[in-house]
Amino acid sequence: MLAIEVQFLTGRYVATDYRSRETPEWPPHPDRLFSALLAVAAEAGGVASDGNGGVDEASMVALRWLESQPPPMLHAGTAHARNAPIVYVPVDDDFTVKQKGCVLPETRTRQPRQFPSVTLEAPTVCFIWPEAEPEPAIRKTLAALVSRLGRLGHSSSLVQTRLTESPPLPTHVPDARAGDMTLRVPTPGRLALLQHLFAVGRRPTPGALVRYRKVQDAPAEAMAQGPFVEMIVFEKIAGPAIDIAFTVAVTSVMRDAVIKAAGMVTGQVPELLHGHGETPHVAYAALPFVGHRHADGHLMGVAALLPRGVDKATRRTVLRCMARVSQLQFRQLGAWEVRPRPMDSMTRALMPETWTRPSRTWVTVSPVLLDRHPKKHLSAERILLESLTRAGLPAPDSLALDEAPMLAGSCNSRAFEQRHKPDLPRRFATHVTLTFATPVIGPLLLGAGRYFGLGLFRPCDGEVRQERQELRHAS
Repeated sequence: MLAIEVQFLTGRYVATDYRSRETPEWPPHPDRLFSALLAVAAEAGGVASDGNGGVDEASMVALRWLESQPPPMLHAGTAHARNAPIVYVPVDDDFTVKQKGCVLPETRTRQPRQFPSVTLEAPTVCFIWPEAEPEPAIRKTLAALVSRLGRLGHSSSLVQTRLTESPPLPTHVPDARAGDMTLRVPTPGRLALLQHLFAVGRRPTPGALVRYRKVQDAPAEAMAQGPFVEMIVFEKIAGPAIDIAFTVAVTSVMRDAVIKAAGMVTGQVPELLHGHGETPHVAYAALPFVGHRHADGHLMGVAALLPRGVDKATRRTVLRCMARVSQLQFRQLGAWEVRPRPMDSMTRALMPETWTRPSRTWVTVSPVLLDRHPKKHLSAERILLESLTRAGLPAPDSLALDEAPMLAGSCNSRAFEQRHKPDLPRRFATHVTLTFATPVIGPLLLGAGRYFGLGLFRPCDGEVRQERQELRHAS
């Protein structure tokens, strides 16, 4: 067993939820602890030219071991959100001649900031890996790193940490099927990715997301999930505006870019990426601005969706390949500059939870392409039900098909480009609303175009917007 005890010396925890800068994070995410331990190791090592960013070899070995462990259990008591007033913080100085006067106290530029925090009923949090058995050298190194950790979260969030042999009982446990909260956790390859992002001056990405539930919350109902279980999101930072109707143009270029990167990184393309075998492979989805009354359907990023059952080594290789993708070159539309989604990104369309949170009702953002044409004795509904069965999902309580979109910002199913190759035939396309008896976990992609982002669903919590009728008239 390995357990890390964190005592918050001021009785409060100051950290921002990665989905909202106005919301405090609670409980502390395991990936935040991992990142803090990496920072401690780097600070202790100073400046080095060994490729490890100043981190000594013993710390590298210990952190690689830690990132390879399953998500930890947590012991975290009740916390109460504090009021976070807006304060005005001086920004970095601009020393151009025109702006030199701004460094004077009375004229200095300030920006509004909030520092959300929680007050703790009990000041101690524990991260618990019940099955972990580190070698003595690794345990010793981790103990040294933990003992030097002075803060977790904001610099005002002071802590005292140590390894403990007698942790309290967990209050939060990983539960992929019944978890109702999502925590960031380290996974194999996280150490290398954080070091790479720091070296090139980029902000950390959120990392892998794992569902947790409180121990006292018994699983009320099992939740189904399709073949895709993880989203690796890239945001567009520059380039032309592209409409949702051209989803396939974006996803096919992203796929080609990842395959090209894989050839450079590994010398060969894993089957998980090229998809020419019988096993499930990576799918790609373009992420649009939809579901808001002002939504216009322009694409804001692209995501790679990893299927269930990917082993750690293959996942690590795939992430290394994807990390090399920084530009998507389109034939006639120009080019996009892309990067892994920053941890503090507030763009809802790029948040994995937007596409993965459990819901009973799911609606298409891009239309489903049926793998067969409906006939007199083979309805579109029946074909869709067969697709759900192949995806490992339960039969829905109800389903509705329509050419018109159900979400603002999308467009008529006939308007979507379908083919990533010009010689492919056009298929029957339809928007779909699915309602299940129990919640289903995303991401959810169905149909013949699923590997290129067609048939992408979004959770709607049991309600389709009333604007559907307006969209029908407009399309």
